[in-house]
Amino acid sequence: MKNRTTTTPPAEENALALPPKLAAALSRIEAEGCESSRQARQVATWDCSPDEADTVVAAWEAKRDKLARETVHELSRAGMGPDRDTTQTTMNTSTDTDPDFEFLGIPRRLWGPMTVAAYKAEANALAAETAHAAAENALAARREELARAEEDARAADEEARFSANRAKVAREKVANATSREDFDACKVDADKAEEAADAAAKRARELQQHAETVKHALPTFTGEAERRRAAAVRFRNDADAAAKRATEGELPNIRKRIAEADAARRREREAAKLIDARRHLVRVTCRECRYWQPSDFDPMRGECHARPPVAKVGAADSPTVDAENWCGMGETIPPPEK
Repeated sequence: MKNRTTTTPPAEENALALPPKLAAALSRIEAEGCESSRQARQVATWDCSPDEADTVVAAWEAKRDKLARETVHELSRAGMGPDRDTTQTTMNTSTDTDPDFEFLGIPRRLWGPMTVAAYKAEANALAAETAHAAAENALAARREELARAEEDARAADEEARFSANRAKVAREKVANATSREDFDACKVDADKAEEAADAAAKRARELQQHAETVKHALPTFTGEAERRRAAAVRFRNDADAAAKRATEGELPNIRKRIAEADAARRREREAAKLIDARRHLVRVTCRECRYWQPSDFDPMRGECHARPPVAKVGAADSPTVDAENWCGMGETIPPPEK
């Protein structure tokens, strides 16, 4: 059995280099406005084999993800973007794969399944919102084009009427000519006026036809914008719900682990600081301390007569210590007086 994964393009550049058949299937998926991989696969299997459908769907997903990341990056550079909770970090194409990249205030390396799902839902919502904005822009451009086409058609129709009137006046001059020379001159002017009138009428018909074409296409753009708007609202609701689930069900434990790790690192830093400070203490061993009295039986052990000696309950007043010990309270034996 053929491995389907071998036909999957790795990235966006492969999506742009698809064979004509697969490129046509990808264009059909985009034209149909598919909103999920399942819908895209259903459309792709109309004219493609299962392996080819996998390739087309993978290309469509790569293209959609890249569009979402680029849109978020541009919005973040422009200081724009949809209103969000301030804890949500804007996704960036250059850092969203970095382990330290943050989403909902959590680094990627600490994400759990709910946070991953919320991030993907946010990317889908941004892609849907980008598609909605593009559809709205296309609709606005088509409305502007319709207004210009109708204005041009009205001007051309008016010019066609003026040209027809000029041709009519030129023909009347031919009929009222009083000499052969006058007749020939009027005939030339009439022919030119007739040609200009025909050209103006043709241009008026073409512009009127163009205006009608744009007008008939306007409902399609309106419906596409409305469909994209509904999709953007649906994906945004899904993203908000996913973010809420992650915030309530997963983020508290993650933040708790982060706090515990921060506290552990802080304790390690404090301990290292204390250890480093103790390295600079003057260490006077018991053998060199004036408060130490060696034992008669064991010169490596003796009594500590520090001020006052620290003794355990039930022990001797002067505890027995090793000669190599030190307590930080010792004083060296002064040199003998001469």
